[in-house]
Amino acid sequence: MPDNSVLMSDAAAGKAVQVAAAPSLAQRAIACFAVGVPLLATLYAFSAMPGSMPSLVDVALFSVMYIATVLGVEAGFHRYITHDAFEARLPLRVGLVVLGSMAGQGPVLFWTASHRQHHAYSDTKGDPHSPRLLGGGVWGALRGLRHAHIGWLFSAPYASWARFAPDLLKDRLLLRLNHWYPAFVLLGLL
Repeated sequence: MPDNSVLMSDAAAGKAVQVAAAPSLAQRAIACFAVGVPLLATLYAFSAMPGSMPSLVDVALFSVMYIATVLGVEAGFHRYITHDAFEARLPLRVGLVVLGSMAGQGPVLFWTASHRQHHAYSDTKGDPHSPRLLGGGVWGALRGLRHAHIGWLFSAPYASWARFAPDLLKDRLLLRLNHWYPAFVLLGLL
């Protein structure tokens, strides 16, 4: 896997930050899909049921899928994969990565490398999704909120997997699960 990272100087912190080049057109298209399709699907769902309330089954399915994908991201991607906070047997490990992928926040290696870079450079140059680097005041806060949640997917340099997730690049199972990310997103949308 090529490492297209570049070194960027962080003079304030007195260190070099290794990041990948800006997102490619393909990466931006994937980000548009991951951000846009759930939004469009939600708008469609609301327009398809004018004048009617969601059924108990609708509410239950939404709640179960929401809780499952949040657990996949928070317990799986964040606590288990990124921070190695606990041990898990194979079925739980696979299940957490699949559920995290179904949330549509990016493949496990991308998510982990980005989050490790975020922790390494919190709210300084090199943090890919800091809301605090876009100016002060209300306008800066609003720009920062947009950037921190989705804007960085389209503009910020992506974290180098070789730099921030070298341990995961050696894990054959995670590489396979990372490869299947688009299928897991589609499964989540279904």
